[in-house]
Order: sequence, then C-alpha cells, then structure tokens
Amino acid sequence: MDKVRLGGRMCIVVMRGERTNVDIAFKRTPVELMLIHNLNERWRIGGGWHQSFSSKRTNTGVASFLGTENFTSTPGAVVQLMYLFKPYKNLKQPGDEINTGLGLRWVTEEFTSQRTSRTYQADHMGVFLSLYF
Repeated sequence: MDKVRLGGRMCIVVMRGERTNVDIAFKRTPVELMLIHNLNERWRIGGGWHQSFSSKRTNTGVASFLGTENFTSTPGAVVQLMYLFKPYKNLKQPGDEINTGLGLRWVTEEFTSQRTSRTYQADHMGVFLSLYF
C-alpha cells in the first residue's frame, strides 16, 4: 500500500438561488493539489492547496439590474479525512467490488469583488462520498 500519494481535483461548482422572477447564481472553478497519507488500510488524511478561478455571480429576472459581478480569489488550504468501508487496494483485479469512502473536509477560501473591492470570507466544511473502482 502506498503510504503517501499526490492527488488533484478540478471541478465546476454552481450555487443557485431561485425564487419567483429571480435567479441568482455563483459559479466558480476550484482547483486543488493535495498530499494524501494512508494512515492504514481504512483511514487516510490529506491536506494541500485550494484556489477558485473564473468566479462570478450572475443575476436574472428582477435582480438583473445587479448585473454580473466577477471575483478574484486568494490561495487557500484544504484538509480532509476519509474512512474507507473496505480495506484499500492499490491495484484492483477484475471482479473486485467497488469500494466506497466517506469523508469530511474543511476549505479556507476568500473572494474579492472586482467591482467593489469588498472581500468575502467563504470558508466551508463538507461531507462527501467517494467511489473507487
């Protein structure tokens, strides 16, 4: 079993609020680079760099007068802990079952409006489920 590995993640995140005649969305592309340490066959801990790119808020309907607001972000940190429901294997064999893991993560994040220069703290915690196949 590898003791330490390097992991990366990039995704598109859209948080949306919809009401009658209003649609407000905050979109961003977070990128992470993380060192992950396998404590044993079931537990792993990781930490590293997190930063969001192409961050913007869009508004439609009665909120359209607010327009689109772009944001820059500063580099932050990510820490996560994961429990695997079955012992982890580096190399899966044909016919091996899919393994699942349940994780908890903490991310520090800060956005600055390019329009107003106002800074928003956006630290967050999350629970996630991973599938290994």
